[in-house]
Amino acid sequence: ADVDAAGPDGATALHWAVYYGDGAAADALLAGGADPKRASREGATPLSLAAINGDAAMIGRLLDAGADVNETLAKGETALMLAARTGAVYAVQLLIERGANVNAAETLRGTTALMWAAANGNPSAVQALIAGPIDHRALEDATRSLKDVIYKQGHLKHSLSDVKATVKNMMMT
Repeated sequence: ADVDAAGPDGATALHWAVYYGDGAAADALLAGGADPKRASREGATPLSLAAINGDAAMIGRLLDAGADVNETLAKGETALMLAARTGAVYAVQLLIERGANVNAAETLRGTTALMWAAANGNPSAVQALIAGPIDHRALEDATRSLKDVIYKQGHLKHSLSDVKATVKNMMMT
């Protein structure tokens, strides 16, 4: 059987093994010659799926099998950016240790992994990303993103308190 046979969406058995976090199946497929760099029709690679899942063990398997730590999706997103968004600090640390470019920026808005981690309120991922070399513009942008998240959370909390008081007053009348 062809281990790289793809379904209508271009996903292979390795894509599905990674998506479901099945390390044993991924190991068997990789040992059988599955391509860890193969993208689906939507551009998803096994590494991007592992990063979205924050699965450091799977990321390690794929990198050991030849996946490119700095591969990019259609809009320039890297596995490091995807992992940073989820806050999966072990995945972020592993990608950095394996050579991921912490200063890479996606092409849509110029967002970096640090900016994604800050914008999604993932302080552990932020710490992992700033532990190594990083450009100052990216650090300033991440600081602004984090301040914006904190402001929005405070505003939301205040709005929820207002709604709660309004509902309480409505129930009393």
